[in-house]
Amino acid sequence: MLIYLIGFSGAGKTTTGKQLASKLKFNFIDTDSFIEEKTGKSVNEIFDIDGEIRFRELEKKAIEETANYKNTVVATGGGLPCFNNVMHLMNDNGVTVYLKVNTGILFKRLLKEKKSRPLIKNLTDVEVMEFITYHIQLREGYYNQSKIKFNANEMPVKKIDELVAGIKSKIQSPA
Repeated sequence: MLIYLIGFSGAGKTTTGKQLASKLKFNFIDTDSFIEEKTGKSVNEIFDIDGEIRFRELEKKAIEETANYKNTVVATGGGLPCFNNVMHLMNDNGVTVYLKVNTGILFKRLLKEKKSRPLIKNLTDVEVMEFITYHIQLREGYYNQSKIKFNANEMPVKKIDELVAGIKSKIQSPA
C-alpha cells in the first residue's frame, strides 16, 4: 500500500508521515528530500536557479518514480497535488490523505520556518498571511480530491491512531 499525505505547507505532513510510517511499519519518503537527493540541490536552490516550473516537474517525476513502491508513506510538498495532473496519479496509485489545517494555525507554524520555505522566505508577515489565504483557495479543490480528509488543526501525530483507523477503513471499503 502507498499512502500520500497532502496539504498546505505547515500542515504537518512530514512529521505525521514519519509517525504514521513507524506505526504501520512502512517506509517513509518526503518528496522534497527525495528531490534534493536526486538533484544534489536544496529545494531553495532549485527554486532560485531552475525556477518553480522545473521544481514542479521534479515533483511529478518523484511521484512517478515512487508509484510502484509498497508499504510506503509519502509526504508531499504543499503545491505538488496542484500541478501536472499529479493528484490524479496519486489517487490512482494509493490512498491520499488531506491534512487540513486552518489558516491561523498555518500562519503560526510557517512564520517559525519562513527562511526555509522558498515561496514565502522574502515576504513580510502580512504578505505571508495573504499568501496562505490566497493559495489555500487555489489549492483546496485539488486537496479535496483526496480519498481521506483529516482535521489536522491539532498536530496529527497526537491523533495518529485515529488517522490509522481512517486509512484502514478506507482500504477495507473503498468509495
